[in-house]
Amino acid sequence: MSDSDKDAKVFALRHQFMMLERQLGEDRVRFTPSDRAFLAALLHRLPRDVLRRIRLVVLP
Repeated sequence: MSDSDKDAKVFALRHQFMMLERQLGEDRVRFTPSDRAFLAALLHRLPRDVLRRIRLVVLP
C-alpha cells in the first residue's frame, strides 16, 4: 500500500470515529449524505483489494 493510500485510510477511519462519537448513545449509526460523500471521496482512489482488507462502517 502506498503512503497516499495509507493517508486516505487513516483519514477515512478518523472521520468514521468522529461520526460514531457524535452519535454515541443512539441505537444505530446513521450517516448523513455529507458523511457518505466525504468517505466516498477519500476511499474512491483506493484499489479494490485494499478496500476489501479494510473494515469500514460505510463502503464507498
